[in-house]
Amino acid sequence: MQDAVTIRIQFDHGQPAVELINARSQAIADMLKGQTLDRACLILRTLLGLCPVAQTIALKYAYEAARAEATLGAVHIEDEQFVTIEAVLETLRVFTQDLSGLIPATKTNPAILKTLGQLRTQLINLTAEPWSARDSISTLYDETRMLTILWFTQNKALINTIKSAYQRFSNLGTFPTESLINAKMLLEPEVLAGVVNDLQTNASFALNPRINGQHRFTGALARNTQTPNKESFTVSDIVNARLAELQSIAAGHASPFTVHSVKIDDGMGLSLVETARGTLIYFVRLDNNHERLAQVQIIAPTEWAFQKDSSLVTILERYCQQHEQMTQRTEKGLLLIASAFDACTRVNVSWGKSMHEVSLAQGIVDVVTRNAKRAGIIKVNDVRVAVGKLAGVDIRALRFAWESVKKDTVCEEATLTITEPEGRAWCLDCAKEVVIANYGEACPICGGYHLAPTGGNELKVTDFSGVDEATDNPSSK
Repeated sequence: MQDAVTIRIQFDHGQPAVELINARSQAIADMLKGQTLDRACLILRTLLGLCPVAQTIALKYAYEAARAEATLGAVHIEDEQFVTIEAVLETLRVFTQDLSGLIPATKTNPAILKTLGQLRTQLINLTAEPWSARDSISTLYDETRMLTILWFTQNKALINTIKSAYQRFSNLGTFPTESLINAKMLLEPEVLAGVVNDLQTNASFALNPRINGQHRFTGALARNTQTPNKESFTVSDIVNARLAELQSIAAGHASPFTVHSVKIDDGMGLSLVETARGTLIYFVRLDNNHERLAQVQIIAPTEWAFQKDSSLVTILERYCQQHEQMTQRTEKGLLLIASAFDACTRVNVSWGKSMHEVSLAQGIVDVVTRNAKRAGIIKVNDVRVAVGKLAGVDIRALRFAWESVKKDTVCEEATLTITEPEGRAWCLDCAKEVVIANYGEACPICGGYHLAPTGGNELKVTDFSGVDEATDNPSSK
């Protein structure tokens, strides 16, 4: 399955313009059409890997609503517990591991990751069992809550570092609080009627959902009952809200991760599930026999946040304008901002045709030039860089770009030496770090696909050598 979101950066009259490309949910929905419920759930588990629980539960409730007699479907408390456990484990994994490659001075915690993997395996196994075998869900829920308490106790420095990292985005602008929406608000009769009408009449609505024509955001901040007291919010507020939700779960408060379903008409049903990332909606229409899925539409949290003409794009473009000469910093910043809105979805930053490698080469020249000046080096002979195999860099294009951008600089006669650190990932199934060549590969030990990258995505100047200004002798830095 391709990246869920691509942030493509083009330069329009010298200014960076951000385009969001997001089509994964539509691709998944198309795969489910014509399938039985059991087959469709199997497809979801296979495609979604790390987080299939909320999606399969959403599909089941929409399916059952389409076959039900009553308008509002009954909700099993166990299913809301399943959704909560998945949401907590995913959020902890993001804060513990995914952000470590984007925020300096943060490190992964192997013990926490191992426990996360074990609890996640138990969760997947439990959701596949019949109802009679689900007595241990309460135990798993309590174990997840205990892990959350332990995480807050052991990671105070990490939490402060994450908060500080996101605080620096506050100058990029704010989002109006009125743009927030959650499942409870979506269930209001007038709003729900509009959503259902758009799902049935507007083929592009699932990719670009709007309420009364307005772009909306879902997630922890929208679920926070105190949010309406503020007129606007920042990227930092979103991250703080996610942490506050974790603290609420740890304290034993009621879970905000709810499940709802509504029968729309005979053979048509809709479900709304609050997940870690935001509100997930499934709309299904069954065939004449009420057995197979004739139509499926999915509005994932990704679709709410990542729309091409949304206020999020404005924030991303402002960040690009501030850091367009620092490619690596720009990419990490964009990924951090994107993670605030959708921390569980893989996002790829694309610089357009060959622009990526040109920008990277220019960044290398800038770093070497700046450090050479500080060291008194007047001529650089050799530059050594590490480009991880998971970094998404075309090595040949980078070498070609290097020859172009180094002209008329201190690096003009320098050779570029590139090492390629292997890709590494933590397998949440067998709790081991393994070597991988590409994203999406199976674990070479157990064959599982629940891998979280831990290395091999870096691009950095390791050292360089040249002629010292004072002595005219070779020097290295």
